[in-house]
Formats: sequence, C-alpha cells, structure tokens
Amino acid sequence: MSAFCKLAALSWQIIVSLHVTVLVISFLYGITPFLDWLLDPVTNARIFACSAAVLLALAAAAMTWGDAYMSIRMGARRPSKREKKTLDDISMVLGAKYLRKYGKPMPAILWHVLDDNSTNAMAYSLRSIAISRDFLKAARDDGKDAMQSLVGVAAHELGHLHYRDTFFLLIMSAVSWPLYLAKKVFMCLGFIPVIGPIISFVLCALIHFSEQAGWFVFSLSNRQEEYRADAFAASLVGPEGLMSFFDHVASMEVNPGSSGLVDYYTKSHPPTELRRSRIEQYAGLTA
Repeated sequence: MSAFCKLAALSWQIIVSLHVTVLVISFLYGITPFLDWLLDPVTNARIFACSAAVLLALAAAAMTWGDAYMSIRMGARRPSKREKKTLDDISMVLGAKYLRKYGKPMPAILWHVLDDNSTNAMAYSLRSIAISRDFLKAARDDGKDAMQSLVGVAAHELGHLHYRDTFFLLIMSAVSWPLYLAKKVFMCLGFIPVIGPIISFVLCALIHFSEQAGWFVFSLSNRQEEYRADAFAASLVGPEGLMSFFDHVASMEVNPGSSGLVDYYTKSHPPTELRRSRIEQYAGLTA
C-alpha cells in the first residue's frame, strides 16, 4: 500500500509538472501549446526534451544537495562538541545492532540539531536525521531512561531512511518546483486588463488542485509508514525506549484525534496511544 501510494503520487506529480513545464516553455518558444505542436513535430520533440531535462535536473540536484538544502530550510545545524558525543554514542549503538540484524554496516547518517525545546526528531532527504536540542540535553542529563528513549526515537527515524520513505518525499518535492514557479508566473497575467485575472485564476487553480491531488495520494500511506518505522525500531533496539517516549508524548497530547475525513486519512502520525499499543503487541507484551 505504501509503495503504491508513493509511486502513484510521484507519477502523477511528474506528469503534471511535465505538462506545466511544457506549457511555460511553449510560451517561451512563442507558440500556442497543444495546437502548433501538431504542425511541427521537431518543435514538439524539443519542447518535451527540454521539459524532461528540467525535471531530471531537479531530481539530480535533489539527490546531490538535498540534505544540505533541507537542513537549511528547516533551520537544522551541525551539532556542538558535546551534542556530537551524544550522537556518536547513539550512532554506535544503532550501528552495532544494525550490523547484527542485517549483516551489513548501517548507512552513514548525517546528524543535525534543531534549536527548539520540543522532544522531537525527524528524518529527511537521503541520510539526515535531526534531533531537537532539548531532547539531546535530556539524554545527557536525565540518565539511562532518557537515553534509552532517544535511542528508540533515533531508531524509528533510521527506519524511515531504511525504507526510503524520505527519498520519495525528496523527489516529490523536487519535481513540484515547476508548479510553484509556474503559479508565480501565471499570477503576473492578472495585470493584463479584463481577461488577465480570469486566465491567471483558472491556470493557477488548475495547477494548485492538480498538485494537491498528488500530495493527497502521497499522504495516504503516512500512518502505515509510521507504524512500520515503529516496528523497525522495536525490532532493532527493543520496545522499551519507544514506549517510554510515547508515554511522555501522550501526556502532552491535546486533541490527537481527527478533525475531518481528509485529516483522518492524511494525518502524518497515528494517535500516540495506538502506536504504543502496536509496539506492545509487536513485542508480545499484551495478550
């Protein structure tokens, strides 16, 4: 289900982005898209080749510089000396258990720190994991239980990287850039008297709803991916750390339920209590 949703959404987004890029390049060529092409197959081929090259270049750039770009975008920084020591300890634990379980070295991880006071972590791009500053501080200062929770959460984020969940998000974001830029360009058509605002509104609305349809399908598997990453972490380092973390998070959760049908299916994370229950079942801690 997860792979199907991701591939379907990515395919849709590529098709929409390709058509929008073709539309923009057609105007740059000075022709009427979808009409003049039929009379000029050479121009048709050039336009499609240029459009495909744009999307391939964006995907290649995301694969090359995605970790650095996303770190800047989220405000993640490199760890300090004492933070690096904590992260090295976590990496050593995860690396040893990963090698024992899979018979191969753990993929190299780029560790980052988020300067906020939350108890949070996230995986992104191809090999990056960012952990909040206060979560690291608690692991240093509050003893074994806090460190165990952090190891469990880090293993969960490693699960996202292991299953390539963040890879699909990275490529999806990259091929969506033409849609973002096209909307900005088409908004400028609103300055044309009389007909300009109508054309601008119609084009921007079509692009927006086409783009959101892709993201909607993409998000349908969010909950499944979270459960899968939880199971990965529990099998790698044991369930105790994640369960302790869930107890902490659940105590601060406010209105964790759905606020509508769309929200129910697209919410990024399942309710914390249900995640804890699944970990208990996975570990055989409940009947």
